[in-house]
Amino acid sequence: MSIVDNIDKIADWVKEKICKGVLLKLPPDYDEENAQDDENYEYKLVEPTVFKLYIPTKDKLLPINNFLTPSVCVRLLHGIDFRDKGNMSVQLLFSTWSAGDHNKDVFHLNKKDNKNYFNLDENSYDRNSEGWRDVWNFVDKTLRTLEESEKIGTLRIMKEKGIEFSPIKEQEAIPDFYPFWFACIEFSVEYNILRNKDFNDLL
Repeated sequence: MSIVDNIDKIADWVKEKICKGVLLKLPPDYDEENAQDDENYEYKLVEPTVFKLYIPTKDKLLPINNFLTPSVCVRLLHGIDFRDKGNMSVQLLFSTWSAGDHNKDVFHLNKKDNKNYFNLDENSYDRNSEGWRDVWNFVDKTLRTLEESEKIGTLRIMKEKGIEFSPIKEQEAIPDFYPFWFACIEFSVEYNILRNKDFNDLL
């Protein structure tokens, strides 16, 4: 089993088991000059895209992955082969965007029938710092899926080594990339090594 095959398997699994059905905000394509003037921005919800090893620059995006955020990047941290087994340490890097609550994010309780409904004020917008909730809800969904799964294809999830999660840090500090939010999960997978035997000495 090759390293490339393993990365492909994990990325396909993340796309199918983690990202499918998840809808997160797509950031507006505005210039920095107008970045603060997004009250009237009617955002779209999209399924997160999956990248392998690195997140490309915008000019290198493929038509099927035409946005950088929201996304998950499958990264290889390190690996080891030992006899007939190997294992890889993998990081999932999560990226989301949220500048605040738009009208369709806000629910109000109707005391009469005890039901929630969307705020109907079309101009409602509250620029705030609560967008971190999106990335950590995304991480929670992934943790639950990993914990409920034994394998990713033919790769065994090494639960005995634990599943770690953390915010992205720079020099032990959590950087402020508002309104972008980042977090990561690290875990290990085990795989069988199939070696080609040399039969020349038997001929």
